[in-house]
Amino acid sequence: MFNFFKRTRKANPTLEEQINVLLRLGITFKESESSRLVNNLLVQFDRENYEQDPFYLLLTIIGANLFDHNDNEIRMSNDVWNFDTECIDEENIYTKLLKDFINLAKGELPLENI
Repeated sequence: MFNFFKRTRKANPTLEEQINVLLRLGITFKESESSRLVNNLLVQFDRENYEQDPFYLLLTIIGANLFDHNDNEIRMSNDVWNFDTECIDEENIYTKLLKDFINLAKGELPLENI
């Protein structure tokens, strides 16, 4: 009877809508064709996972260093970076991390001789 007073819950944005928001914010993807980008993302997780908690998983995945089926390292965007700070145990890891910062800053962090 009083259902019209209830707020209708807005649906979470679809994966494609999330991608479009990130594009409008200036985040670019290495894969420019939208359908191929979505397919690459769906290899990592199901659509429902991306849409359940909008943007969190998507940003995590596009900023992570992933591996394809041939164990080649892939990255979906150079504009986002994600790494696990508790897993810093490699030799020369800080050199690699600084190089990632330099790439992310797109020339605004002029570090040399690392």
